[in-house]
Amino acid sequence: MKPILSKSSKLARDIFHIAFSIAFLAICAIIIIYTTYGLFTFLLSHQIFDAKNDLPAVVLNAISNLVVALAIFELQMAISIEARKPMTSDIVHALKIIAPRFIMVISVALMLEGLILVIKYGQAENISNLYFPVAVILGAGFLLIALGTFLKLCPDRGIELE
Repeated sequence: MKPILSKSSKLARDIFHIAFSIAFLAICAIIIIYTTYGLFTFLLSHQIFDAKNDLPAVVLNAISNLVVALAIFELQMAISIEARKPMTSDIVHALKIIAPRFIMVISVALMLEGLILVIKYGQAENISNLYFPVAVILGAGFLLIALGTFLKLCPDRGIELE
């Protein structure tokens, strides 16, 4: 496959790849720092010894934030991997390389979020709202089914997934 971009287009593409990579890394770092600060602030405060201990809620919130940070980091990794490769005219080929890795991370993140919601609603004894996390988990399952269908129906051209 031959590259389809001119030098000026390649420069613009490189600038946007760098800008988005930096932006996503910065957002990821902010989420990690904020979550770590909040968790340590709670653990070092005297609230941990109160009768009404919110430790499970704080830990679940931290896990939820870190899952989002992981998904953002994975998006940044996909962008940086694609920035190193020449742009080709075959978009299906490019999607078959990028999509599986990113969609798998998003699906795992959605399933973890659903599990966290099940735990939160179970602790709050709010069983009537359990259909929200079930819908999130089912949505992640359908996303994986759609990915499998896409990969099965697309032509294979000797693609190595990274």
